[in-house]
Amino acid sequence: IKNLSLIDPVSGVFCRRYMDDRIEQEIKRAYRYERSLSLILTGINRFEQIVVTHGHYSGDVVIKNCVDCLIESVRKDVDWIARYGEDSFAVVMPETDAAGAMIVAKRLRIRISSLVIKLYNKELKVTAGFGVSGFTASQQKQGFSANILLDKADRNLCIAREEGGDT
Repeated sequence: IKNLSLIDPVSGVFCRRYMDDRIEQEIKRAYRYERSLSLILTGINRFEQIVVTHGHYSGDVVIKNCVDCLIESVRKDVDWIARYGEDSFAVVMPETDAAGAMIVAKRLRIRISSLVIKLYNKELKVTAGFGVSGFTASQQKQGFSANILLDKADRNLCIAREEGGDT
């Protein structure tokens, strides 16, 4: 039952509760071994419009397709993904600096924008915005927190959405 409570039923990735606990552990590990840790926040653009136009089931299909792209594009057994909000997800990347996470975010953006999601008799295209943050423990003083990491990624996601969303 506990394991089920840690997984988001729509996307199949970890839920926010799990992320809040585990990200602190990842930060401690990065400091202990003087390693890098990065986070990519991604948000599906115009998700509310998709739900209003096509319905909640269609929104679930879009989420599942986008998350499948994320899962296929990150390192198995190293990186992990959690649902952060209604249409947003966090990709946590241990042993990865911010520059490396930017490369992954660009790859994710291309993969999601190339998706063709079949809904009933229609094909739906989606895009996503991305915000990246990260630190290298050997260069960063103690005190870097999950809140700082998430806030910086969230601010970068907001900037990406202001610039047109698919960035």
